[in-house]
Amino acid sequence: ASRTSGGPARTYGSSPHAIAPTAAAARTRARLCERDGDHLGMKRALDEWAAVPRAERAAWCREHGLHGRALATADEVRRQLLAALAAAGEGDGGGGGGEGDGDDESRRVRRALCEGYFMNAARRMRGGGGFVTVDAPTQTVALRADDASAAVAAADYVVFAELVWAGKPRMRVASPVDREWLAPLLPRLEAVDTSRLLGAQVGAASAAPVEAKADESGA
Repeated sequence: ASRTSGGPARTYGSSPHAIAPTAAAARTRARLCERDGDHLGMKRALDEWAAVPRAERAAWCREHGLHGRALATADEVRRQLLAALAAAGEGDGGGGGGEGDGDDESRRVRRALCEGYFMNAARRMRGGGGFVTVDAPTQTVALRADDASAAVAAADYVVFAELVWAGKPRMRVASPVDREWLAPLLPRLEAVDTSRLLGAQVGAASAAPVEAKADESGA
């Protein structure tokens, strides 16, 4: 099942990752994700993979515990997005790889994540006993203890890609963000009537068979 309100889905399940659950992957995750969270860690993994000669990528992925197919898909999506930006006169159509510019890159990327994932934001509960989502209805969520980066574990506010069920809702693919980045975005949540949107969808779906039946009897 999923819980959506016009933004990224909160999905209870699992999805393929670029980083596989192995000892090699744990080392890669520690190296790439610890400082800035999962999203930037995955971006750095993609940058490193793209710099490896094509004939050597399979061996490189095994060595680092990465899923080559997921990385190839991500690379293709990145190319399509860059091409679309270039066609719209935005950016230069470059690869976006390399080391970036350190802390400045981290802040720019994580602030951009707030714009896309503010509906999947959570704040640390008082006493440090976990996190609670900021979207209504709120719910208590936890980190994935097996792969939470140090940056996410220490954050007061995070954004996440999805929730997975592992005894309780746990955030998957999460990054630390600043409260000041989220604050201007949160009023948008009040403008979204999730119940009304879902009700309209259900009503439209149930009305369709009735209308079809009426058409048949009229014919």
